[in-house]
This record gives sequence, C-alpha cells and structure tokens, in this order.
Amino acid sequence: MRWRYFLVIDLFGSISVTYISDTYRGLDFPIEGCIVVHCPKCSTYLKPTSNLPRSLHLHKKYGIVILFSHSPSALIFGAINTLYHIKDANMEPHNYWTPNSLLFGTPKPATSKRGLKLPTHPQNGLGYFAFAPVVDVEPSFNSEDASLAKQAEERRLRDEAEQKKRDEELDREWQLEEERRLQLRAREAEEARRGEESWVRSGGILRDTNGRRDMVRTQAIRDELKLREEEKSLMDRWKRYEADWAKLLEQAKLSPSRTIKFRDIPWPIDLTDKSPLSLQLLTPENVEEFLLGVLKVRGYGVTKKERVRSSLLRWHPDKMTVVVAKVAPEDVDVVLHGINSVMLVLQRLNATL
Repeated sequence: MRWRYFLVIDLFGSISVTYISDTYRGLDFPIEGCIVVHCPKCSTYLKPTSNLPRSLHLHKKYGIVILFSHSPSALIFGAINTLYHIKDANMEPHNYWTPNSLLFGTPKPATSKRGLKLPTHPQNGLGYFAFAPVVDVEPSFNSEDASLAKQAEERRLRDEAEQKKRDEELDREWQLEEERRLQLRAREAEEARRGEESWVRSGGILRDTNGRRDMVRTQAIRDELKLREEEKSLMDRWKRYEADWAKLLEQAKLSPSRTIKFRDIPWPIDLTDKSPLSLQLLTPENVEEFLLGVLKVRGYGVTKKERVRSSLLRWHPDKMTVVVAKVAPEDVDVVLHGINSVMLVLQRLNATL
C-alpha cells in the first residue's frame, strides 16, 4: 500500500508536528507556519506536537530525511520535484488526527491503534520520506519578472513623490488663504473699531444688535479715548524734554559767551498750564511726576530704575559744569539751586529702588 502525503503551508500561525513517533519530539526549532500531512486512504492527519525545523535536517540514525524551510515557496505544490511517499503495507496510522470537515477545521484526536517500531536504518519496503537531492528554498524570478517588479517599484515611488508634492502645494495654498482671511478679518475689525470710536468721540452712543442703547460699550470706548489722549500727552511732553536737552547741550558747546538763562534749561517739571517758570516749581512731587509719569504709557519699554539712573547721570553737578559754564552770571546761583533740588529728588528715588 502506498500513502501519499501532501504538504500545506499556514502562514498565519505557528504549529508544530512530530513525525511517525515520539522520537522526533527533540527536533524543536521554530518556524513561521506549519506542515499538515494528509493520508487520502484513511483520511487522517499527522498530530502536531513539536516545533518544526527551519532548514534541511538529516536524521541519519533512523534513515529518515526531513525537509523544511522558512520560505513558503519551497513547500508549495509544484515547487518540490519529488513527491513524498511512505511504503509499508503493514503500517497502521500512529498519532493521527481525524479531521471534522475542512483541512484547518478543529480536529479531534483518534485513538492510537498500536505503537510503531521505527527501523534503525533504511530498509526496502519500510517507510521513509524521500525528496529531491537539491531543493531551492528561495523563490526564483526570471529577468522579466524582476524588470516588471522594478518598474512597479519605480512607478510607486514616483506616484508617492508626486502626491507628496501636491499635498505640500495644497498646504501652502491653504496657509496663504488662511493668512489672507485673518488679515481681512483684522482690517474689518479695525475699521469697525475706528468707526465706533469716531462716533463716540463726536458724542454718539453705541447700540447693541437689538437696537438698544449700549451704555457699557460706549463708556468703555470713552475711557479708552481719554487714556489714549493722556498717554499721547505724556509721550509728547517727554519728547520735547529730550529735544530741549539736545538743543541746550548744542548751545553750551557752540556758544562763545555766557548767554544761557534759567528759563533756557529744560527743568523736569510740567509747564503745559503756561505758568511762569520759577524755582518754587521744582518740588519733589512735580519732578517725580514728570520723570516717572511717562512710564505709565502702555508698551513703554523703560523701567523706573533705568529712568532714575539716567537722570542722575544727566543732572549730576560734574556733568552740568559744561552747561553752568555758559550760564549768564546773574542766573548762576538760581541755576545751581535748581540743579541741587533736582538731585535731591533723584537721590531719594534711587534710595527706594
């Protein structure tokens, strides 16, 4: 009796088998997939119990040769030149499973009829596995297949590059459109704000979406307009102060005679009310308010410490000698008195930093 065995590869699991007898349970080598042996005569399957070897293994002791491979193409029907046979008219199934229905259905173990005594060397008429002497376990491709595969890979890479380029272009267009949209929204909001401020400045009252008088928003805009005017006044005052100082130093440098008067010196006090300049106006309150008042302007980048230190350098008596040397003789005493008053205020402020 001749039994033919078919080999089937399952790439989705890792199952193990033992061959003919428990003797082969020692061959524990991992492999991806499994081999199922089928006997058409008795419809039995070899029982899986141990791991499969990855490569060709020759078990010389019992005269049995077993071929395995991790490459599926080496075990698919038609890839092996010699079919596997076992010849022994007296052999009966040992450690076989009888399948329920499908090849990979859940099998139920069948009762073993009797043990199998394995020969110690190959003998005529006894069972063994036979296979071609040389089995190419690696899949082979002809030049045409390789060329087609290369062309397909190049086409895939080219398509991916083109798609990436299109995606990047779309991203750039979206970003530009988003920037334009944000800029348009900002311009519209600015125009609306200016319109509301102009309306409130002229004495108008804002209204809400329902047409009712919105006194809260109206008062908020009034406060903002007032604060903005105060900040502008403080900034203009400080700019005039710096410009007057530059003019004074230029005059002291170029004037051939002592022509500088007390009123020509830009004293750190506010004279916007057109009050006449006098030494009595150089009070600590007036000097401090003038020097530090501009620091309240939103976004002004100078700190109190920086302002006090720079003013100390400017009004120090040693620095003021250039100016005092060009002061008219009748104003020298009052100028020195004024410089001393400013220095006292600055020294007090510096002590609190």
